[in-house]
Amino acid sequence: MAVDGGAVTLTGALPTRDEWELARRAVLSLESIHALADDIEVRDARSPGHTDSELASLARAALRRGDGFAPDSVVAEVRGHDVTLLGTVRSASERMAAERAVIYLPGLTRIFNRIRIERESDSSDALV
Repeated sequence: MAVDGGAVTLTGALPTRDEWELARRAVLSLESIHALADDIEVRDARSPGHTDSELASLARAALRRGDGFAPDSVVAEVRGHDVTLLGTVRSASERMAAERAVIYLPGLTRIFNRIRIERESDSSDALV
């Protein structure tokens, strides 16, 4: 933990989300703390050896191997063994294909699919 003028940065690793939440609450309950940067790694006991960083690498590799969408159109963010998919694809089927690419990663607890679907341009906007 580092403190700088009321801003705290938490670092390190904890074995459970409960301990992570307790650490965050303890710091935020201090009257002199006005900002919190949370860099704590939560290591899920159900997936020994897989840190969020390792899971992020696995997710990126799975997205690169994925089929049915452009791999460079999607990125994965990992926090506490939850994967959030971000980016823009052309269709709902591409959005689901990206999710299928990462769904069976070891240690994954949840997927938040925040991939956007491009809107088709309105034909009335076309110049004749």
